[in-house]
Amino acid sequence: MYQPHPSPSLPTPRRGRAPRARGARLLLLAGALAMLGLPAGGLAQDATTGTAADAAVAADAGPDPLDATREAFMAAETPEGRLEVVRTFLAEHPDHPEVPTVAGAGADVLTYQLDDRAGAIALLEEQIARSDQAVAQQRMRMRLISAYGTPDHAEELAALTAGPVDVSALPFGDQLTVLEAAEAAEAWDLLARAADLALANATATQFAADFPDREFTGEEINARGANRRGLVLTYHGRAQARRGDLAGAMTSFAAADAQLQKGFLGVPDNALYRYWGQALVAAGETEAGVRKLAVAAAFASDEQAHDLAREHYQDLGRDEDFADYLWTIRRAEGPLVPGFAARDYDGQTRQFADVRGEKASRVAFWFPT
Repeated sequence: MYQPHPSPSLPTPRRGRAPRARGARLLLLAGALAMLGLPAGGLAQDATTGTAADAAVAADAGPDPLDATREAFMAAETPEGRLEVVRTFLAEHPDHPEVPTVAGAGADVLTYQLDDRAGAIALLEEQIARSDQAVAQQRMRMRLISAYGTPDHAEELAALTAGPVDVSALPFGDQLTVLEAAEAAEAWDLLARAADLALANATATQFAADFPDREFTGEEINARGANRRGLVLTYHGRAQARRGDLAGAMTSFAAADAQLQKGFLGVPDNALYRYWGQALVAAGETEAGVRKLAVAAAFASDEQAHDLAREHYQDLGRDEDFADYLWTIRRAEGPLVPGFAARDYDGQTRQFADVRGEKASRVAFWFPT
């Protein structure tokens, strides 16, 4: 489904102990970044990659220049000001362990605030060339993979993942980054290859191995392993559909649907239904495809699916307005609220079943303070 643009961010060092994983620090900054008017959706996505700072800041090392850089970055009133803060840090502290994070923040400013993807790519490529630290280079290459996620950079993306970045050796979160970039770049051969490689990590066993210090029940481990497989199969089906294997794509999408975890509304939290709907339309099953797209639009807030559903709905030649059609889909496909009972202000017990189906109802829950 649609993901907001990532927000540029810088970490906060912690004295006397190893710093937190980069993703965890980024999540802590999400609330502060919202005050800058920047969406924080990309921060959560970045936190899944499994990468961590490759060195700890020693307790007796004196003031960390990252402290002042972070404060200046947050205080800067313009994207140009934030970019200048980034460039100053990178020029003065080329060996700092958080160069990848600072470079990534600069790339985000260039891409999402200054609409300069080429500048973001140049910044990352320059820092990779300057660094002699393998871990730092790898972290920045993963950011570069995301930056290459456009059709104009499909060749560079393919070259990077065929050489310096071994997709088979990446942790699952980084493999997802490759899949997302390959789909965005319309690099269908790479998408198919990366999906095949990612399936090895899309298991319950590998999920448990990736989180040895976390306590999960066997049921949770199996569910999350299955969800991983569903995510990969979604991209696998997308590659099959775009390479002309529509029958194979339908099989992959159905398998993904059976594996993915779903929310209360019964729709997976990824682009499966959009890809599936597009494949159905391409196969000549326009009505089924529009319905799948409409479900994604109605229950997953998928804006691209909404636009595609509206476009192909015209091909059906229906008299019903598209907005009315979406309302019909909501009523037909939406799950029913389960029955429940609650006491009103007078202490009387009310049953939700008493008003189900008769009128529009609004239920407000108030808690004593």
